[in-house]
Amino acid sequence: SPFRQENFSITGASLVSQLTDMVGSDAAERLLAHYGTPAADADATALAATIAVDALRAEQAVVAEFRAGRPTYTYQFTHVMPGPDAAAWGAFHTADVPYFLNVLSDKRAPYWDDADRELGGLLSGCLYRFALTGVPGGAGVVWDSGAESSAVLDVPFAQMPLDTDELEVFKDYYRNLLK
Repeated sequence: SPFRQENFSITGASLVSQLTDMVGSDAAERLLAHYGTPAADADATALAATIAVDALRAEQAVVAEFRAGRPTYTYQFTHVMPGPDAAAWGAFHTADVPYFLNVLSDKRAPYWDDADRELGGLLSGCLYRFALTGVPGGAGVVWDSGAESSAVLDVPFAQMPLDTDELEVFKDYYRNLLK
């Protein structure tokens, strides 16, 4: 998640209110029917993080739609960088940078493991191929472009669908913003 979870919390009522303000009452009802209504505030915090990730995935898909005819490669970095606060930080914004550059800092040497080294080699290879050819990928990695899927950057590398029902609500929201 893009925030330190121990410093973030939201109540169930606030989540429902903010979701309704963002997408409207009908769309919020559709989303809550899919995700469920949080029973406790602790559940609301976890649910808010899940919804935020799905909203971002939908935004990526809409950007790819608007770039029709021009390849658009999206991804979600899910790998948790190891370290003493790994559980609190999760897969935070910019955590992907050392892996794309394949520069695993000596200061964190006690924490890096084989999965980190494998991911660093994989992602730096993808970046190198993208710079050379305009298409990311490499060593057996197929990175699809377009609005139908997004790469999940972790070990193992995967593709995540972007055409699920719950994402359609967010896609409609972003399409309206771009009109």
